[in-house]
Amino acid sequence: MFYNKYEHTIDEKSRIRIPKEYRAKLGNDVVIGQGVTKCLYIYPREYFESLHESRLTADMFDYKKQYAMGEFISSYVNPEIDSQGRIIIPKDLKAYAGITKNIITRGNGDKIEIWSEEVYAKREIAPGSEFIRLLAPKENESGI
Repeated sequence: MFYNKYEHTIDEKSRIRIPKEYRAKLGNDVVIGQGVTKCLYIYPREYFESLHESRLTADMFDYKKQYAMGEFISSYVNPEIDSQGRIIIPKDLKAYAGITKNIITRGNGDKIEIWSEEVYAKREIAPGSEFIRLLAPKENESGI
C-alpha cells in the first residue's frame, strides 16, 4: 500500500525522482500513465496488468467502454528507473497532467499519483477533515 505525500520538482530532462519509500514497494518494473483526474498514476507493472486484464474482456461488446479503456490503457508506458530512482515523464503525459516544474507525489492505496502542484492546489475540494464526509456512505449524509 502506498501512502504519504512528497513535494519535489521535475528536472530539465523531464525526470522525477520516485521517493525511496515507494521504490521499495514498486520494484524496478513500473508503468505510468493518465489517471482518471488530471494526474498520472504509477503502478507496479505486474499489478497493473492483472488489475486491468479482466476489464478488457468484461464488456467487449460495449463500444463506449472499450473505447474508454483503450484510451486509458494506451496512455501507459513502461519507463526505465535509473540508478538514482528517477523516471522520465513523456511529453504527452506531462501535458495531460499540466506538469511544468513543481510536483506532488502522493500515495493512494494501490497506486502512486503524480500531480502538478498548481493542478493539485485547484482540486482541493475537501480541505482539512472535510474529506471524511465525502467518503461517508450516502445514508450518513441524510443525518441517519
